[in-house]
Amino acid sequence: MSTKTVFVHIGAHKTATTYLQALMLKNKQVLKEINIDYLGRCTSNSHAPGESIPKAVHLYLDSFINNSTIENIIISDEDLCHNRNNICVEFVRRYRRKARIKVICYVREIVSYYTSFYTFASMYLSDSSLEPKYSSFIEYLDRQKAYASTHHLLLELIDIIGRNNVVVRPFERRLFHNGSIESDFFGIIGCNNYRFQGVSIQNASISLKIAEKLYYALSLTRDIAVRRIVKDRILRDHSDAHEDASTITVAELDEIYARYRSYEEKNIELFFGNNKYVFDKQYTHWRSKIEASSLDRFLGPSEKKYIFELVYSAQEEITRQARNKC
Repeated sequence: MSTKTVFVHIGAHKTATTYLQALMLKNKQVLKEINIDYLGRCTSNSHAPGESIPKAVHLYLDSFINNSTIENIIISDEDLCHNRNNICVEFVRRYRRKARIKVICYVREIVSYYTSFYTFASMYLSDSSLEPKYSSFIEYLDRQKAYASTHHLLLELIDIIGRNNVVVRPFERRLFHNGSIESDFFGIIGCNNYRFQGVSIQNASISLKIAEKLYYALSLTRDIAVRRIVKDRILRDHSDAHEDASTITVAELDEIYARYRSYEEKNIELFFGNNKYVFDKQYTHWRSKIEASSLDRFLGPSEKKYIFELVYSAQEEITRQARNKC
């Protein structure tokens, strides 16, 4: 076996993975100077989970293991654990006898995970012609099983490469090394990031209220150009700060806990020393937040009318542009 180490960062989603990827890409040369190569993503589609790992990735990695003078390489791809367990497992099995494999995964508290993923999905779908396969947050919970899937993947990876080579960290700022995700992540890698140039990315979560507006717009059109215009206008017109206080309902909170709390408890027991307070936000926190909120995130008739007019206006704009080109 080679002395090389392959770090496989699998996210999970909504744990600053995009930020870390941008940081490593911008500082790729600095990483090389401290004996670390950065390969980046390895699934076949940069905008959605791929169904396989391209041959070019394997060629690069094999060449690195056999020929490079650099000792470490980082692969970072959150789609490896986004209901794509078989791809990740196959990848680790393929290279475990060629080099040391070390998997890194951050996990979130379940309520913040599902609410942020629900809002992220509304943004993602707004840049596509895809139709949401759910019409409510509850239906979304039934379809989005990535939290449970990631837990099962981590167990399988432990069986393959051992507990010491699967590093799982809580996505909690107060527990990060030096209070930052980058310091925490590179501490696991075994280096510091003091020479890195900073990056700025636009990947912050939107509020639940804005997500509901985007989902309603998605129900009115499948035209990508129209969806993008409407999305941009909804985000631009977001000027009411109190919308950020929109919450899920108590019934939705209970559904999250009924479906996925057991997986969170298993993660806490296995990876965090059964520290029941590893995550700041507990059920009582969310329940209090919901009961204290006076904002209904669901759209009323006037809000739906406004979004309908946005869609109509965008369609008219695109039609005018097409006529002007003729």
